[in-house]
Amino acid sequence: MKKVFALFLAEFRKLGANVIFANFSKIIIDTGKVDLPSARAYCDSLLKTLQTRDLFEWIELEPLHYWHSLLFMDQYNYGGIQAKTQNVTSADSSDGDDDIDIVSSWNIAEYLPKATQDHFVLIVSEFLYVPWKYMKEQVACRAAMRDDTSCTPSITIMAAENLEGQVVDYLRGQIGTYFAEKLLTIVSDILLHFKGKGKSESVGPSNSELDPHLHKGNAALEFIKHICAVLALDQNVQHDIL
Repeated sequence: MKKVFALFLAEFRKLGANVIFANFSKIIIDTGKVDLPSARAYCDSLLKTLQTRDLFEWIELEPLHYWHSLLFMDQYNYGGIQAKTQNVTSADSSDGDDDIDIVSSWNIAEYLPKATQDHFVLIVSEFLYVPWKYMKEQVACRAAMRDDTSCTPSITIMAAENLEGQVVDYLRGQIGTYFAEKLLTIVSDILLHFKGKGKSESVGPSNSELDPHLHKGNAALEFIKHICAVLALDQNVQHDIL
């Protein structure tokens, strides 16, 4: 079974999919597409092709979720902007700012002090939202500049590559300005919050054995380490983060 599964994943990669995570019940792939119609069309084509292979024809796969963006560390630590089901299947594939679904499932945040956990979720969520919103605005501008007769439901390969490059450059700029300033402010607040507490924040050996999630060490340092570990999952800006 494991050999068949390995061959199955190899076939995914052969067909152009980047396998992010896989087990016997779930497979997460990066389609490489920047808009939902293209991603859905690619997945449909991928599944149909796999079904034509004699070795895999008995395997049933069904797309469960589509993501505008996803930061994935492992199955217990991930976050992203999930596409609305109705928008995946409709011609208008854009989600409005008021009804987007930012999923935040970070088990590592439980190891941070309670006072810093909300800051962690906020920074990671904004890191996902800011470039996505910028890309939406750019797509809308490009659509407005085209004649209605020349509009196509999906973005061309060349346009997609140019757009992706623009988004990466924009995010790099935001990392050096907006996110850097915000993190400095948060770290200052954390230092002030824990200032003077000293030993009152420490945990005795018996208590730490009962609760492995209790925080040890410098709160601000641990916060920054956790933030950098998550933001660096985006390989396009990994060098800018680390």
